Amino acid sequence: MSKSTQDASSALPRQFQSATKWLAELRDRRIGAVELLQLHLKQIEKHNPRLNLVVAQDIEGALAAARQADNKKSDLPPLHGLPMTVKDSFEATGMPTTCGFPFLADHRPTHDADAVAQLKNAGAIVFGKTNLPTGAGDHQSFNPLFGTSRNPWDTSKCVGGSSGGSAAALASGMTPLELGSDIAGSIRVPAHFCGVYGHKPSFGIVSIRGHIPPLPGGDAFVDMGVAGPLARSAEDLELALDVLVGAGDSASKAWSVAIPQSRHERLDGFRVAAWIDDGYALDDGCRAQLHDYIDALREAGARVTIGARPEIDLSEAFETFFVTLNAVIAAMSPQDMMEAVHAKAKERAEAGDPYAAIIERSVQMSHSEFVGWSRQRVKLMAAWARFFESYDVLLCPANTTTAFDHDHSHAELGQLAATMRKISAGGSERPYADQFQWSSMAAAADLPATAIPTGRFVDGLPVGLQVIGPALEDRTPIRFAQLVEKQLGGFVRPSSI
Repeated sequence: MSKSTQDASSALPRQFQSATKWLAELRDRRIGAVELLQLHLKQIEKHNPRLNLVVAQDIEGALAAARQADNKKSDLPPLHGLPMTVKDSFEATGMPTTCGFPFLADHRPTHDADAVAQLKNAGAIVFGKTNLPTGAGDHQSFNPLFGTSRNPWDTSKCVGGSSGGSAAALASGMTPLELGSDIAGSIRVPAHFCGVYGHKPSFGIVSIRGHIPPLPGGDAFVDMGVAGPLARSAEDLELALDVLVGAGDSASKAWSVAIPQSRHERLDGFRVAAWIDDGYALDDGCRAQLHDYIDALREAGARVTIGARPEIDLSEAFETFFVTLNAVIAAMSPQDMMEAVHAKAKERAEAGDPYAAIIERSVQMSHSEFVGWSRQRVKLMAAWARFFESYDVLLCPANTTTAFDHDHSHAELGQLAATMRKISAGGSERPYADQFQWSSMAAAADLPATAIPTGRFVDGLPVGLQVIGPALEDRTPIRFAQLVEKQLGGFVRPSSI
């Protein structure tokens, strides 16, 4: 085991045990729902002033629901009595839903988002909302309403975005389960930055009605956008996904969803491809730790092929993703904001910024142009499908770096800020937008991807790994993550908590 691997084998404090274990205690009456809720409220009271992760709570409503759960003796639903928080992009009754927009500070929804309703129907007690970037549009979590969330591993570092408060609240023991969303790594990157698990589902299997963006009342089909769980164990990911998967209210009359079983049930049964080198940008420290982890996987019995990849052109694949992403963001954003972004993007594009040039043409794209890029995505999906005829999962980085310093520069320019900030990766200064590269692969092709903590660290910050699976076969990467967790360990508690 690497010198940079912290001791993941020691027993975690009870506060940090998995949702699955908490549920077992609830069912056996070893703890009550009220007691468990209060345990997490005390953790928030203790650590949230320093970290700023939970930004709204409905304590009165949650206590009432917990009392009802404690009085229920039979026919217990799968998440019976489990307290949890959700990202502040999901509408939830009893609390404001803002997505970090000041003009939504007083938005108090009268209906739950579909995913929140499914969690509640399964017995979960949704008691709080976690922080995110304005409009869920950054790899950091800060906004004018609630300020900056700080990483429990190092408060000088960001928590990731856009489900950053979600991941950090889990790592801090403030919640046992979280609901996030992902269009460009927004579940996977925060999970990597904070050392927890996260699953980006296959596109379309979890309803995103009631998610912001789009703005309230503007429910719409959102290309590449998904909702999914974050947790401290891979077992919890499947527990939550089984609850979340469904057609949503509008389509439930006509169809249902049944995710296939994992392709394999033993670690040595998986045909594993690992793509760490000769790809997108990657910090040298992350690369070394991921290679060390791959070696440990092999020692544990996994059959790993280094360097296997689908037959895709990386630059073309990333451009397809980035064009689609910015066109989707533009379609869901306030008009005045997009006009300002377009004007600044045009200015920077004329000065030679390639990312700004893509944004400039994306935000004013015609429908026929968008359809053309959609055809490119269909070609990517076909290439990935051929790849997964020979392999079951692909392992690759979740992001170019570990958690980086807070940088709020140019935030007023929305997605254009990603073209103006810089990060350090691979020994050089690179555009901030390069961070979308690794997460773009699964997003552009609508594939499921599970972020797992490796137990490896660079300068005291956790290093995660992304497990990409075949389309609509979400149990395959999740099952792989579960088997690896049993062999090599998983979540490690931040030393500051």
